[in-house]
Amino acid sequence: GDLTIDWLKSYNRKRQNEVGIASIRNDLTNLRTIYNLVKDDNPTLKEKYPFGVKKFVIPEADTKNVSFNKDDIAKLYKFKSDNQLLQLARDYWIFSYFGKGLNLIDVALLKKSDLKDGILYYYRHKTKNTSNRPIKLKLKFNDIMNDIVKRNKGKGKYLFDIVDDFDDSNLVSKKVSLKLYSIGRQLKKLAQILELPSGFS
Repeated sequence: GDLTIDWLKSYNRKRQNEVGIASIRNDLTNLRTIYNLVKDDNPTLKEKYPFGVKKFVIPEADTKNVSFNKDDIAKLYKFKSDNQLLQLARDYWIFSYFGKGLNLIDVALLKKSDLKDGILYYYRHKTKNTSNRPIKLKLKFNDIMNDIVKRNKGKGKYLFDIVDDFDDSNLVSKKVSLKLYSIGRQLKKLAQILELPSGFS
């Protein structure tokens, strides 16, 4: 009786602070499968079935997502280049990977004050202003993340050198979009160099 439409919506919102849509879809699909297995023997569960159109719809994963194996990750992990643009693209991709899918707007707005004793405390940008009770997340830094920050360190309050202290929201959005475009182009070159799966982004 506890598995209601409201519970599923709440679960979906909270998990979006922590993982990508593909992981959430996988969890909810498994939950629906379990529910389907037991509902036929329980009239109450059958009556209160929470999944479906006009009820709760499991979110669709981005079909552009590419599955990587350990060898692919290892190639990116070990990659170093004198080409600053290639190195920067690799750095941001790896940082996002260790950051559980942090997108570039999240990375751009991380502040130096958010990092304390090797732990980063932050909010996801997409939920900070839309959720009634945004959840502050914790991320433990490792050596490679520290190296990436040192190479791309911001001059002011921000951890990275993507935006500046007094940029307004429009300028932040513009700078992040430009940086994302630049990184995307370099990642295509990186995919060819390292022979990564097509669709790598």
